[in-house]
Amino acid sequence: EEILFRSFLYQRAATAAGVDAGLWSQALLYGLMAYRDGVPNGAAGFIIGSLFGLGTGYLVKKSRSVYLAMLVHLIVSLGVYVELVVLSR
Repeated sequence: EEILFRSFLYQRAATAAGVDAGLWSQALLYGLMAYRDGVPNGAAGFIIGSLFGLGTGYLVKKSRSVYLAMLVHLIVSLGVYVELVVLSR
């Protein structure tokens, strides 16, 4: 997801429309994906996904690398896994 949204889409949109447009467009597209497939999904997934996309996109913008965003995504995903699977037993 980070390579697709924060690298490929962000770079293309930033080149075409500017850095801020690239940041917002990849975040909103990520939010749309979370609307359908996120945890939670629906409107909450869209909002959380878009905010997460903005945050990780900002990391990519500032660091000029996708690796920090990948690390953050991994940590968040592990936290969600622990909460949903391990702690729900």
